[in-house]
Amino acid sequence: GLHGKPRNAWLKVLELWTVSPVFNILAGAAMALIVTTHGVLPEGSGAVLVDVAQKVHANHLLALFLSAVFAGALITAMTWFVEGQESIGVRVFVAWASGALLALAHLNHVIVVTIELIFGIRFGAHIPWLFVFGNLGLAALGNMVGGIGLVTLNRLTQGKQGERKVYGFRGAVMGPLDAPAKKPAKRGKR
Repeated sequence: GLHGKPRNAWLKVLELWTVSPVFNILAGAAMALIVTTHGVLPEGSGAVLVDVAQKVHANHLLALFLSAVFAGALITAMTWFVEGQESIGVRVFVAWASGALLALAHLNHVIVVTIELIFGIRFGAHIPWLFVFGNLGLAALGNMVGGIGLVTLNRLTQGKQGERKVYGFRGAVMGPLDAPAKKPAKRGKR
């Protein structure tokens, strides 16, 4: 977490959760404007994107929120797996596999789904902009709940595991994992 980090660490988190999504969505919208211009993509490409956008729009709020929670947990787990690897091949595979799961399962990731909705609207999907912005907020909240929830659950279970390693079986104080538990000192006769 942020424990022991510089004071501006909270500002970096705030920047990550505000500035980064805004510019990602703006870049995605610009890309959508470019590639949805007549003739840029092959004929029929828009039908798939309209279908994706309409399926998102047809979902119930609870389904959209829970999908966003899972997407947030998935992206957080992917970040940990990527950061925990030194091999670039493993990093690329994990990022690709997580992105593929995110896309194939149509999970409600705040940036991905917002851009999909913009693509769908550009190709003729009748989705109100109010829904796009409403889902943006709902997906952001769900992604944070999923990501922060996974982090919190992980920290709680690591804390419990740490207690077990320190105290061992029946509260005996333990040393290194391969060292036996210390036995209480013998008392002399009085």
